[in-house]
Amino acid sequence: MPISSPDRRTWLLGCAASMGASSIAWAQPTAGVVRIDEEWRDSVRSRTLPVRLYMPNVLALPAGAARSDASRASVPWVIFSHGLGGSRAGGRAWGEALAAAGYLAVHVQHPGSDEAIWKGKPPAQTALGLREGATGEQLLARIGDVRFVLDEVARRAKAQAVAMAPGSAGSSPTPAWQWAAINVPMVMMSGHSFGAVTTQALMGQRFGVPSDDLAPEPRFVAAIAYSPSARQPRPVDSFAAIGRPFMSITGTQDAEPELLQTPGRERMPASARQVPYQEMPAGHKYLLVVEGADHMMFNGEPDVGRRVRSPETLEIQNRLISAGQSLVTLFADAYLRQDSGALTRMQSGAPVRLASQDRWAFK
Repeated sequence: MPISSPDRRTWLLGCAASMGASSIAWAQPTAGVVRIDEEWRDSVRSRTLPVRLYMPNVLALPAGAARSDASRASVPWVIFSHGLGGSRAGGRAWGEALAAAGYLAVHVQHPGSDEAIWKGKPPAQTALGLREGATGEQLLARIGDVRFVLDEVARRAKAQAVAMAPGSAGSSPTPAWQWAAINVPMVMMSGHSFGAVTTQALMGQRFGVPSDDLAPEPRFVAAIAYSPSARQPRPVDSFAAIGRPFMSITGTQDAEPELLQTPGRERMPASARQVPYQEMPAGHKYLLVVEGADHMMFNGEPDVGRRVRSPETLEIQNRLISAGQSLVTLFADAYLRQDSGALTRMQSGAPVRLASQDRWAFK
């Protein structure tokens, strides 16, 4: 059932703050990684989703490969959800790092809460457009998008495995990518800001609003939230049901952007980003707090703002990207590849190189 609370816009706006393929764009973003842009059509919801795939080279099917070759690899994968007003370009640093480490990263763009709500509009309408994208309906649409991506990747993997099986009568040409090599059950959810709220909802956050659409998604093994959110008023047990592995990444300047402030509503401070970690039950929960890092740094687009950031803030951003990429791949290794060495490092005092003022915690 849909959310029926008359205050549905308020409860979500308090939580989130941030800015078949029809076409393919090729680029080589980093060594060993291929980036592909596609449009995926959800015919059930009559909704087209732009997606960006960061693929490791291991998924490329060599010319002349045997039909059974597509099932030999076992590639775990990750979904990334952008922030309010963002696009599939968001999270580039995280997607590239994961693909370079041998994971498939699927970055989905959410119509209705993406860049279209502000792009091309007069400056005076920008904040209004962003606020209008932060509704209960848009959260449910995002959750539906993610569930569709889960289904679509599973469908592609199964269809290719059947078509390329020895003795198959299928006459379709050999595809360029080994969808059948995806280890479909080993999948992780992630997102920035509104995408972090989307991640929290899919992992079991309670919003105090009855809705079957807000039920946890059991297919995710683990999750990462960049700039997670927690704002009052909310149920005291909001995060009590998140029992699966979860990593929160935030910074001491990660406050709610002023652009989204509304009269009569207190701006969410940076400290509130740590509340989800604090209130989740113990067991495979992690927290990174980067000193001086602000909200948009966690979007994971290293080139954003280079012309306007000071040398000091650029150093912070570079430090965040370096530490974050290492942690993200280590976390994925620990839970998607079930690497015991990676798990041991995650549960240590210094799993990756951090500055002395940064904070790492786990429970």
